[in-house]
Amino acid sequence: NLRYGENPHQRAAFYVDSARREVSSLLAQQISGKKTSFNNLLDLDAALGIVREFTQPAVVIIKHTNPCGLGCAATLVEAYQKALSTDPVSAFGSIVGLNKVVDRATALEIASPNTFIEGIIAPDYGEETG
Repeated sequence: NLRYGENPHQRAAFYVDSARREVSSLLAQQISGKKTSFNNLLDLDAALGIVREFTQPAVVIIKHTNPCGLGCAATLVEAYQKALSTDPVSAFGSIVGLNKVVDRATALEIASPNTFIEGIIAPDYGEETG
């Protein structure tokens, strides 16, 4: 079950075909935080669909299934900074998608006290991100 549906007064759930093996936001492991909402799931899926197109470090910021920031750079933290600088106001309460393992520098930047992120989707998180 999800936290709520497309609107807070609606219930929602999702079902996964256990035979499918491709990378999917539906199969992502939630590490912490509150239950995912239907809208969060849509945004996570949109983020994953965009960052998987890049081979270099890339970060996308999604709000209501629309990209409001995208950055590519030599490092993941630089890509995040570029994505955030595109529209920092719209990034409030957004979903962040990353295409590389999140390192400590990137995790610290995302966890800045000046930002509020609803969720993050990434291939993995380095041990030093704790």
